[in-house]
Amino acid sequence: MIYLLFLLLSLFLIAIDHCGVSMGDHLFRAIGISPWSNSENHSGLHFPVIIGLLMLIISGVLLTKHYRERHSKGGRFVLIGVIGFLAVFPYLSSSAMMLVHHKNTGITALDYSQKGSSCRYATQDNVVHMQCQLTLMNYGSESKEVRIEPLFTEYDSGLLASVNIKNEGIVMPRRSSRTYHINFEGNVDDALFVTGSTNIVGVKFIDGSQEKET
Repeated sequence: MIYLLFLLLSLFLIAIDHCGVSMGDHLFRAIGISPWSNSENHSGLHFPVIIGLLMLIISGVLLTKHYRERHSKGGRFVLIGVIGFLAVFPYLSSSAMMLVHHKNTGITALDYSQKGSSCRYATQDNVVHMQCQLTLMNYGSESKEVRIEPLFTEYDSGLLASVNIKNEGIVMPRRSSRTYHINFEGNVDDALFVTGSTNIVGVKFIDGSQEKET
């Protein structure tokens, strides 16, 4: 039982939820610790994954050894269990969020997924033109009209992190998970022409005086 609990804890640290974030990241942030060695740029050593993988190897070896003493295919059962858990976890986390927010109609029921989200941009005549692909979820029981703005860091793009991007409005259907293609614009001080693409570290949802960054 101790080996099994140790294995489950390691899987929890490395499991990726439906938003493309490891549960270890959520745990570290909940207790006020950055999951990355370079917290400003979200880069460097990824502590939850490193710790989780070490725990997974140790607990997997111990549990496999224990079961092999009782069954010749014990190691295979452990391996199938690990793969199965990691495969179904995104669906479990999505269903859990839908359940938690099933009566919620506010901005707290909105979420963003890093999976499949990115932006292409071109800068000309002091204006940044962006074409973004965003995966957004509305866990709530009603459709939500909201304004959104992509968030960047200096690590993703020093240019975009300093741009005052104008938010755009969308309508998110109830209990939905969709990929939206949205164009944004923002002004810069220097007359530059730069093109490129970048991942998005988050999204700001704006509903009147309420704001939520995720």
